[in-house]
Amino acid sequence: MTVIKRTISSLFFLIVYLWFFGFSSSYAQLKGTIAKADFNPIPIAVADFLSHDSLGIKIAAVIAADLERSGLFFPLQKSSFPEISPNPDKQPNFSDWKKINAQGLITGKVYRETDGRLKVEFRLWDVVGKRQIKGQRFYTATERWRRVAHMIADEIYSKMTGEKGYFDTRIVFIDETGPHNARIKRLAMMDQDGANLIYLSEGNELVLTPRFSPKRQEITYMAYDKNKTPHVYLQQMEIGQRELLGTFDNMTIAPAFLLMGKRLS
Repeated sequence: MTVIKRTISSLFFLIVYLWFFGFSSSYAQLKGTIAKADFNPIPIAVADFLSHDSLGIKIAAVIAADLERSGLFFPLQKSSFPEISPNPDKQPNFSDWKKINAQGLITGKVYRETDGRLKVEFRLWDVVGKRQIKGQRFYTATERWRRVAHMIADEIYSKMTGEKGYFDTRIVFIDETGPHNARIKRLAMMDQDGANLIYLSEGNELVLTPRFSPKRQEITYMAYDKNKTPHVYLQQMEIGQRELLGTFDNMTIAPAFLLMGKRLS
């Protein structure tokens, strides 16, 4: 198998970032449709990563789920694997993996460094071509293991399709709860697969129109206090710090970052 770079004219992927009062880069939904296309997803084997705990299994599961959700890959059942957790430092027996019709094979391992960080390595093997086509190492805090799994899925998707991956994507949206006549709206964020849901506001104010900065490290949004006065805030995603940028009476448009991401308009 050479690196697979296919363009399927009838398969469209629409990533929709849905805001309250409009569309922007906050809420993503992947939608795919296939109409009269002679296309079969690529059969790929995602082996459990070698690990001293269950993290290796969890990382492999997230990678497989990401690839399957794209519609371009078909993760094979582990029950058919010749090895459940092959050593990624050794070249696999390609003939064994070819017997289960795998075109690609993903192997990896997870270690804990002395400073507490995780070291996650993966390799992408071309089963038909009998060679490694991608390998990479990541260091991260233990609690961010899911994000590393998404980043690995991005690398695999990019290598095998020629298109940029989108699995390491976070979604910001307005979460509404409570009865119809007393709705509570909170600013919320989650991974593109619905995991790691966190709330960025407490629901004490009406929040609207969140916007990502171009570098995806900050969020700006509008919030109305009890007197219905609009305030514009800047939220740092990594540390959760909120900064009041200003109070603007009679403001009717949502704040947005300029292209360079350093100023708001």
